[in-house]
Amino acid sequence: MQQETVRKELSEAVYVNSVSLQMGVFDVVFDFGVWLPLLSGEQDASVVEPKVRLVMSHAHAKSMYDSLGEVLSSYEKEVGKIPVAIAPEKSSGAGRQEE
Repeated sequence: MQQETVRKELSEAVYVNSVSLQMGVFDVVFDFGVWLPLLSGEQDASVVEPKVRLVMSHAHAKSMYDSLGEVLSSYEKEVGKIPVAIAPEKSSGAGRQEE
């Protein structure tokens, strides 16, 4: 059995809980970050700390969409429906954004 080697810079996992999407004529841009509440005392104050930007063609984004849908559907068949919380507009993009 042959073992594949992953370059160190590609093997590091990054946790994100926020995504912002932008679409251009030639590509789709995903800006992933971590939503953090501000400790300023304001009740609904928050900020998203940018972590990773992915840029891909529309065809690659569609392929990723299809693959992710298949994986999540399979997961839900095994363990049950995944609850999804959509954050309010004022929370600086935390959670899932729908276009």
